[in-house]
Amino acid sequence: MRSPVRYFVNHKTRMCRLLSGPPQGEDHLANIKQALKDGFVEVASPDELDAFRDVTRAAKAQGWNPDRMRYDTWLKKVVK
Repeated sequence: MRSPVRYFVNHKTRMCRLLSGPPQGEDHLANIKQALKDGFVEVASPDELDAFRDVTRAAKAQGWNPDRMRYDTWLKKVVK
């Protein structure tokens, strides 16, 4: 039986994390706790993850460069 995959996104950095493991496994729970501490939030489905990625691609097409600036900072400069 495959371990369930949980999807996490960070709205400030536009990063994604996919975490899987035994639902009650100690390492898996520690990874989830760390993701939440790092500012990630869980999304319910792959469709929500795809929508998040679509917004990220659109921002890059409009000039956002993740190597130069965090998304939340760039968004404040674009939306005034």
